[in-house]
Amino acid sequence: MNHLVAEIPERNPDVPIGLLIGVNCPRAMEPVEIILGTGSSPFAVRTVLCWSVSGPLSANVVGGRITRPSAVCNRTLVQECYDIGLKDLLLQSYEHDFTESKYTGTSSCMSQDDNKFLSIIKSEVQYAGGHYTLALPFRSDNIKLEDNRAQAVHRVGAVKRRFEADSRFKQDYTASMDNIIDKGYAQLAAPSSMPCWYVPHHSVYHSKKPGKIRVVFDCSLKYNGKSLNDQLLSGPDLTNSLVAVLTRFRQDRIAIIADVKLLFYQVRVSECHRKFFAVCVVAQW
Repeated sequence: MNHLVAEIPERNPDVPIGLLIGVNCPRAMEPVEIILGTGSSPFAVRTVLCWSVSGPLSANVVGGRITRPSAVCNRTLVQECYDIGLKDLLLQSYEHDFTESKYTGTSSCMSQDDNKFLSIIKSEVQYAGGHYTLALPFRSDNIKLEDNRAQAVHRVGAVKRRFEADSRFKQDYTASMDNIIDKGYAQLAAPSSMPCWYVPHHSVYHSKKPGKIRVVFDCSLKYNGKSLNDQLLSGPDLTNSLVAVLTRFRQDRIAIIADVKLLFYQVRVSECHRKFFAVCVVAQW
């Protein structure tokens, strides 16, 4: 370093360092003066802004191995605070909120599991009485699910204990389950000696709608390391692109939106697979 110390003047302490910039401003980083070293010694470059020193880190030999001290590199990006800069920052914020793919072609790439899922749906789907009926898209024909009745009974016992402690919860929960049964979305299972898979359930209140309760059937709960969801194909993502929805929204003068009430209850399960949706309930809701 002696060859640099002798040539590079000491920095004026009265001149503060205002900003560190990258190399994307070539005129500011253009070399004005260079002090070369010999061998592997560092060298210095003076630009219109300041001097910079480049060179290897010192190395130590410990136990026959060469070790080097760690180095920390910090990068600071400064965005111009003009209208165009603020616009770019706003767009970046929107891009983080809506994770849309910038390449429309990526959505058409499907895996073998996705193709298998679509094949099952197309071959098994039926439409009658205003409802679709579908078979469950199992990953394989060899379904291995143990009898989890004890787990489901334990969960419904917790619901019953809460009934006894909270009369409002009991009323809301009972009304929700009665609605599911009265509309034919669920039916009393016939006695059977065949093993079934029981779906435990609990409930949550809507955060923005006081008194609005939703019964959640937990198909992801594991029993001995397995759950119903583990056995099913998830299928491809067929959700409409947000950009496409907004574009179609602007095509005509009038736009219409609709919502399917109790959407997930409108699709029925094939009779041969209903044994995987057994539910334990509290006697005399």
